[in-house]
Amino acid sequence: MPVMNENSMQSHRIQDWQQILNDLFSKIRVWVSNRDCAVKLIDKTYEVNGSGRTTIPALLIQEEALKMIVDPIDWDPVKSESIVDLYIMPQYEDGARFFYGQNEWRLYWVDPEILYPRELQRTDGSTNLDSQNFNRLLDGLKQNAVSL
Repeated sequence: MPVMNENSMQSHRIQDWQQILNDLFSKIRVWVSNRDCAVKLIDKTYEVNGSGRTTIPALLIQEEALKMIVDPIDWDPVKSESIVDLYIMPQYEDGARFFYGQNEWRLYWVDPEILYPRELQRTDGSTNLDSQNFNRLLDGLKQNAVSL
């Protein structure tokens, strides 16, 4: 069995993260397919623990006047955990945080009391990131943006 040096291990870990992100973004595209949304995958430059830069995907979503970016923030390759934020643009206002760990995505609402009933949340304040909850998030963000 070949021995992997630090650079090849780092490259493999980044590829794993890129695949996890691409899988998430593919799901989101399906989840919003019944909405009148424009969705575009873009490249984002990411600093890899001080050892250089790499390109990872991010996702732009626009529904009517509401523009959002699903933006990968951090990756812990040892724990295989990731943080992805959904921001409302152009002011980059927090919309939600997605956390990947133990092979699943969880959704943390910025204001869970308003957008998601407490009795349906896990004890850590999260809920499953799935089609229903993602669309509920977009509905809440859209409604909140209209009321501002």
